[in-house]
Amino acid sequence: MEGTVTRFDRAKGWGFIEVPDEGEVFVHTQAIEPASRGLMQPGRVVELVLVAGRRGWQAAHVQVKAVRGNEI
Repeated sequence: MEGTVTRFDRAKGWGFIEVPDEGEVFVHTQAIEPASRGLMQPGRVVELVLVAGRRGWQAAHVQVKAVRGNEI
């Protein structure tokens, strides 16, 4: 599924992704594919899988899909 990065703090290693019909879901840096870790910024479109976490849905297998409208 697709989502849009709303917040991501590289220093803390976590942020949130807006997912249609689910709202904002938590993402930890360990759930982001290595090639996409440096690309996580608000507004970026990502592909992800939702998994059940202790406090609701969390993002897993996150990969940045587009940068400035260009597919990666």
